[in-house]
Amino acid sequence: MDGLAMMGTALPLGLEDGHDDPELHNNGDNWSIFTSWSISETKATEIARKNGPGGVVMTNRFKLSETVPDPDKYNEGEVLVPGIDRGAATQIIK
Repeated sequence: MDGLAMMGTALPLGLEDGHDDPELHNNGDNWSIFTSWSISETKATEIARKNGPGGVVMTNRFKLSETVPDPDKYNEGEVLVPGIDRGAATQIIK
């Protein structure tokens, strides 16, 4: 379980030196300035369970202007948000 996530903080893997290409991020190169969010609670829970119990689902609201268009080729309802996001609600998935 990620301690930052439990505190409601989403930190991009490539915050300091990552890329800013939404298509690369969507294709799996997550060394980017983005964090990924889903508009689907079901999809977020599925992804949190990917490695077994103990995943974290974070919930937050964003203005459209705070997001970056995502190709979403996997139909996850994915939305990209650049930079650090703080203050999300959290839920541990069993």
